[in-house]
Amino acid sequence: YLSINSIVESHRISETKELSPIELKYFKNIFLKFDYIHFGKFEKIVKDFFHHVQTLRLTIIGDKRSLDAKQYQELITSYMPYLRIFDINHEYSIEKNDLTYHDIINQFNSSFWIENKWFFTHQHRRTSGSHTGIFYSTVPYRRKHYTYYLTFNNEVCSNIQENLNSVKHLHIVSQGIQNNVLNYFPNVNQLSIKDKSKNRNKPIIAILQRIVPLKQLTTLFIEYYDLSVEDLIKLLYCAPNVHTLHLVALPSNFTDLELIKENEISKYVSNMNKIENLSIRTWITFYEIPFILHFLPKLKYLETQIVTNETQKIIRLLYRKDP
Repeated sequence: YLSINSIVESHRISETKELSPIELKYFKNIFLKFDYIHFGKFEKIVKDFFHHVQTLRLTIIGDKRSLDAKQYQELITSYMPYLRIFDINHEYSIEKNDLTYHDIINQFNSSFWIENKWFFTHQHRRTSGSHTGIFYSTVPYRRKHYTYYLTFNNEVCSNIQENLNSVKHLHIVSQGIQNNVLNYFPNVNQLSIKDKSKNRNKPIIAILQRIVPLKQLTTLFIEYYDLSVEDLIKLLYCAPNVHTLHLVALPSNFTDLELIKENEISKYVSNMNKIENLSIRTWITFYEIPFILHFLPKLKYLETQIVTNETQKIIRLLYRKDP
């Protein structure tokens, strides 16, 4: 088994020494992740080293040149005679004036792919300048991670034709949580929410409940830079079994801590939540520590950034926290 988690183009090396091909007979399961690598370089790697591969899993970030079904078919037919599983996850960006995205991915519906029982699906959205989204293998390759795109833009294509029961970690990428949600992920226990919308006036909790069983969650990633304390409290109230919480930043409107303490839902969340691990990507100050200690009394692990001149004060405050 061989796994390479990042293969990138290097512009610093002006001259690369050619390596002689090696017949790697015992590397039958290969995972490769490419970031904007020309197909020709991937092709050479396969030709030189992976003649005996039986399972090939690819994660690719690129454009239409790395999503050419005919190129993959020729490479597999000529140089990977033992291949049984072809599993691809392709994140793309295609310019507006190129062939439509469906014209490109429909090439993967030919008899070659069907006869090998290699099936695919996709999600994408169209903006003013380009298409963006993902193209990936479906059954029989059950994925534990899944990215689900939501947007206010009506020009969205979500062609999901697979069993979602295997998904454990759901990533929601949204331009604004919306009501027309079509998919439910019954076995998710980790949820990541990345919301780019500036006008978030939808009932987020009610909509999330239509996507995942919130009470089942144990890990929660929230990437809102303008997360309100009300939304955080409501979300933790509906997800009482979360023990690990990741935030981009603390809520911006919690300055009146005493007023928040008087809220009944807030009291319940403070007493009943099980969060032991908290990470905050941005800086926090000494004055934000009481908010953390109030809402997360069971906290054991904190990862964040602080300014140097507040280090001693913060450590003293954390030390005074009851064990």
